[in-house]
Amino acid sequence: MLRKTLTSLFYVERAITPDASTHRTYLWITIVLLAGPFLLSVRPGAEHSLGFFGLQLPPLCASKYLFHTECPGCGLTRAFVLLTHGQFRESLRCHRAGILVYAFFLYQLFFRVALLRKPDLCRSEPLTSFQHFSALTTIAALIINWCAALLLGSNGS
Repeated sequence: MLRKTLTSLFYVERAITPDASTHRTYLWITIVLLAGPFLLSVRPGAEHSLGFFGLQLPPLCASKYLFHTECPGCGLTRAFVLLTHGQFRESLRCHRAGILVYAFFLYQLFFRVALLRKPDLCRSEPLTSFQHFSALTTIAALIINWCAALLLGSNGS
């Protein structure tokens, strides 16, 4: 059963597509987002710089580079890297919602594998509702953190 809910100023379809290629694509993106931080490191003394096997990576945020302002995701990569290396407090300093966003992607890993193994789950109303709720909660956390960063002048604690 398809349900539409009013979200903000537009309607959102609350249905999960049964298309396996869509779930495979999301699964690969999720794997990269969860595994990639294990290959990176936050360079000591340069909190805004990431390293990849000893090489310094260029800044990743186009918003900061082009507009000189932070976007809702500024600090997430560093937060993910620190989180994967067990540095939870430092991860929170980089991005207050980083742990929640990482947990969302971890959930997506299991969610996409489950849908690929059992396509009938696409019709499960509780699963559809939880997927919708978790996505909106994650987006809301990013926006709330961004607003707090604009007001406080810092993306972390």
